[in-house]
Amino acid sequence: MEFKYGRTLRENSFSPKHRPQPSPMKKDIFRRDLGLDDDDALPDMSSSSDEDSDGTQPSEIEFNIIQKELTTCTQQRDALRDKTEELQKTVQHLKSRLQKEEISKRSRMKMMQRTQADVLKDKQKLIEDLQDILEENGDSSSMKLVTNIEQLHKEKANLHAELMKAFDEYDTKMNEMEEKLRNAPHPIINGHNGDISQ
Repeated sequence: MEFKYGRTLRENSFSPKHRPQPSPMKKDIFRRDLGLDDDDALPDMSSSSDEDSDGTQPSEIEFNIIQKELTTCTQQRDALRDKTEELQKTVQHLKSRLQKEEISKRSRMKMMQRTQADVLKDKQKLIEDLQDILEENGDSSSMKLVTNIEQLHKEKANLHAELMKAFDEYDTKMNEMEEKLRNAPHPIINGHNGDISQ
């Protein structure tokens, strides 16, 4: 009994064209069913990158807005600098006035003190002289001398009161000037208060 096709079958069974292929994996079947293996379904990453790159570039309108804001900030900075200089001049002016006023007050107070001291010294000497005269003359002119002495004591008390009042006015004036200087706004320069050197 001859097998005419035995060799043919053997050759066909070992032919690469008829070699059995492995069954596809479930993952490959799933991707094929979803159409994920199609090249056309993949997004064009290069074009998307170009669009993203173009999107990051500011438009002309945005550039104009930014430039306008920068101009506004520059103007505000210049205005703040001018205001700071003006405040510094104000503080310096107040400080100068305070110093001049203090020097003038001290000079006047020294003159008043010397004058008051001389007047009180003269009054005291006159009182002592009148008392000596009273003791020498007896009671004939005692009433007149007593009246003169009392008047001198009143004048002495008045002079002392005026001196104390002048001291009070001087202290009040100095306190007012110091308060104005403390309340003057200190400009801020480079993030620090602009302290004025003493």
